[in-house]
Amino acid sequence: MSVSKSFARLVLGVATIVGVNSAFLPELNADCPILFGDDVLYDAGSGPWSAAIGDLDGDGDLDLAVVNFGDDNVSILLNNGDGTFAADVLYGAGDGPVSVAIGDLDGDGDADLAVANLDGDDVSVLMNDGNGIFAADVPYGVGVLPFSVAIGDLDGDGAADLVVANVNSGNVSVLLNQCRGACEGDANGDGLVDPLDSGFVLARFGCDVGAGDPDCDTADMNGDGLVDPLDVGYILARFGECS
Repeated sequence: MSVSKSFARLVLGVATIVGVNSAFLPELNADCPILFGDDVLYDAGSGPWSAAIGDLDGDGDLDLAVVNFGDDNVSILLNNGDGTFAADVLYGAGDGPVSVAIGDLDGDGDADLAVANLDGDDVSVLMNDGNGIFAADVPYGVGVLPFSVAIGDLDGDGAADLVVANVNSGNVSVLLNQCRGACEGDANGDGLVDPLDSGFVLARFGCDVGAGDPDCDTADMNGDGLVDPLDVGYILARFGECS
């Protein structure tokens, strides 16, 4: 068993032993003596470890994302609109996912996923197509034993960034979003869509998207996981758009 899986099981064991101390429960409203009804169970994958809530399919209802530690994937359960959920749909993540966060990572108005992978020492990003269907995960390297991930605009540029807590390396990884924002096609970030952007992409043809080079990731203009002639075409179709 890997060190990280042993650590995860230790945490689970401690959580089980500690339980809930009734002394810390809030007083119940006299008009509402029961806060919650009985639980309703929905299937997920093997070893579901963490869950997040958000509108994943854009219908105004809150859906569920659950990371499955044992299966290295994410269960998506879409809300039927009445608090009941459809059967889970599975999407691959990294090795040993333990935390999931929901946020708009590419600025298109849809809720995307970020997943911390304990055994992979990375965070997976899964982009939403707007209907609650997710593209294949793209990994970004972080510290050792990443245990928790959160999403927020850390540098005030309007794009959602990532922060990951790394248990074994005793630090926090901050990944600033290189999202192009409203100026689609402006690969080099100078506020124009022009031949310089085509050159930016051409210089990075064939680079390894998702391997930790933000310029390479930016050069993947159409988000298909490759830097190739299609990205140059993406820019050419938008020449002058931001001028």
